Amino acid sequence: MPGKTETRNEFDWDGVVTQIHDIIGSNTAIFNKYGIILASKIAQFQKGSLISPTILDFIDRKQTLIKELQVEYIDCMVLEGDKENIVFTFGENYNLMSNIPKNVDLAKYMPSITSFLRTLHKTAPNNDYQTSFKLLSLEDEFEEMKNSTEEQVGKERFPIFKHLIKYLTKK
Repeated sequence: MPGKTETRNEFDWDGVVTQIHDIIGSNTAIFNKYGIILASKIAQFQKGSLISPTILDFIDRKQTLIKELQVEYIDCMVLEGDKENIVFTFGENYNLMSNIPKNVDLAKYMPSITSFLRTLHKTAPNNDYQTSFKLLSLEDEFEEMKNSTEEQVGKERFPIFKHLIKYLTKK
């Protein structure tokens, strides 16, 4: 399964999506457990964007379904749409969402895509997306807001506040 580029040692997610399309024939999006889309051939889910909260909530309910149905695991969920079927295939670190034409036999498709996802988990890096988050300093934010407000008042954009402040400071 091609996937790694040798020059920068980064994983080629777009290549994986293309390979799924070429072998299985479905438009697929790969997203990590945080909902970040790593690659996609589905028009409404662009690479680098986030899966909608509604879809993430749907996926998060998988654990509740497992308990209520008293099964050990759920690998896939299928939604039958008006034009095509939407298949969610779940993995440990990565999930697939595929648009499958109605004429495709899902009994043959689902084992193939599940097997493909298992292979992907063996070859793809576990630290799929390193995102650095900046710590929010409330003091810095407050200072920035205060300076911005003082600049705006100084530019006469809020003259009523300036007059009100002058009036209140005289008392």
